[in-house]
Amino acid sequence: MRSFSLNDEVKLSISGERGHIIGMATYAEHVDQFQVHYVDAHGAARTDWFTSGQLAFAD
Repeated sequence: MRSFSLNDEVKLSISGERGHIIGMATYAEHVDQFQVHYVDAHGAARTDWFTSGQLAFAD
């Protein structure tokens, strides 16, 4: 499976909301996280951190 990279277009697994990866955090003893800028279901722009399990590549 391909890993996520900066600028990849992704969707949130639970909601299908789409955005782009704008940051990444790699840890020695914790799950890596990805900062995603996206538009939520209410049309508001948001930026939040997610684990790889919470994301999928956009179609």
